[in-house]
Amino acid sequence: MNEEELLKKLAAKDKEIADLKVKNLLLQEQVDKLNLLHFGKKSEKLTLEDKKQGSIFYEAEDSAFSQNDPEQEDAAIETVEESSYKKNVKKVGRKPISE
Repeated sequence: MNEEELLKKLAAKDKEIADLKVKNLLLQEQVDKLNLLHFGKKSEKLTLEDKKQGSIFYEAEDSAFSQNDPEQEDAAIETVEESSYKKNVKKVGRKPISE
C-alpha cells in the first residue's frame, strides 16, 4: 500500500468516527428523554370522563347520608359505642417467667 491509499483510509476512518460520535450523542439524548419520561415526576391529571365517573360515587354517598332513618342512626351509635369499648380493653400479653 502506498502513502496515498493509507491517507484515504485514515480520512474514511476519521469520518466514520465523527459519524459514530454524532449518532452516539443522539442516542444518549434519546435515552435521557426516555429515562425522564419513565422515572421523572408525574402528575395524575383527571380527564373529563374520569371526573364524571368519580361524581357517581359522590352522589351515592350524598344520598346515603341525607336519609333520615332512625334505625341507621341507632346502628351508627352502637358502632361508636362498640369501638370506644374496644379501645378501653387492655390487651393481655405473655406473663413473665417466674424463677
